[in-house]
Amino acid sequence: RIITVIMKEITFTIKVSSKDVKESYIYHMKKSFSYKLVKIAMFTLIPLCFIIFITNPKEQWIFGFLVLLYILLLFVFFPYLINKRANDNYNTEKGFESTINYVVNNEEIIVKGNSFESKNTWDLIYQTVELKNIFLIYTNKIAASIIPKNCIDEETLEAFRELIKQKQLSNK
Repeated sequence: RIITVIMKEITFTIKVSSKDVKESYIYHMKKSFSYKLVKIAMFTLIPLCFIIFITNPKEQWIFGFLVLLYILLLFVFFPYLINKRANDNYNTEKGFESTINYVVNNEEIIVKGNSFESKNTWDLIYQTVELKNIFLIYTNKIAASIIPKNCIDEETLEAFRELIKQKQLSNK
């Protein structure tokens, strides 16, 4: 089924919250090498520790220590790091202080804030990613704009999704 989005333009106003920035950081963290390394460790270290525990019960402390270390890394260090980086980014980025206006049409995305304005034609958009509560619009492999879904009504959200599909930018 092919749907062609025919419209003059989509307009919406957003305000990025620290929660939105955090969701972006979680997404990027899950794509990172260190996160993948922790997942590999989960499937190798824990069975290895269990083998040590079974074969040499006198060395149970190694098993306990390594499992505790892994749990601390996964459930304390990574969440702390994500929260800290997201809050630091949110608190130092002046663009998050005010509302941001978007005008989107078949040719371009126009973004206006209090202290900036940008225009990007769709061919300059590298990728779009839709997450649970936000869209990420990438202008290159690293830089992305955060668009919170809760700032956009359902009809506009559907039109925006269809335009992204039409431009074939979703999760390149």
